[in-house]
Amino acid sequence: QSAVRLSLSAGQELTVVFDSVEPAGGNAVLDITPIGSSCPDQDLGSAVGVDVARGNNAGRPTRYLGSCAGTARDAVFVWTAPQAGEYVFDTFGSAFDTVLFVIEGRCGEDIVACNDDARDLQSSVTLRADEGTVYTIVVSGFRGRNGDYRLNISPP
Repeated sequence: QSAVRLSLSAGQELTVVFDSVEPAGGNAVLDITPIGSSCPDQDLGSAVGVDVARGNNAGRPTRYLGSCAGTARDAVFVWTAPQAGEYVFDTFGSAFDTVLFVIEGRCGEDIVACNDDARDLQSSVTLRADEGTVYTIVVSGFRGRNGDYRLNISPP
């Protein structure tokens, strides 16, 4: 699966071409999702602990592209640091090959931490946060993978 991120103006036209490495071709699905649309899926407040969020990323749009790996459909959360310190975000216990990244701000664009495969096929990032700072947390799959995910946040 592939993804492209573009900055477009209202009314701007473009042509999309599909190609395949398979000689016989096949079916293709085109999802066009504006960055920030339907963001977030859930506001986690300042929650910390095991299973802060659980779900399945299948059938979701791809709104963000991770900087550390090819990504897939994503689950997007907004989280506010309850106090200053170093937090660990992970997807340990998920049932597929995850990619995890954190973006500064509410549904922003600047990735501040990204990981693929910290332990087996699950991901983990460590982030130093200031109290009250808002972050967007994205749980995605490596190169199109999807399944049941778990998001854990360990406090300082």
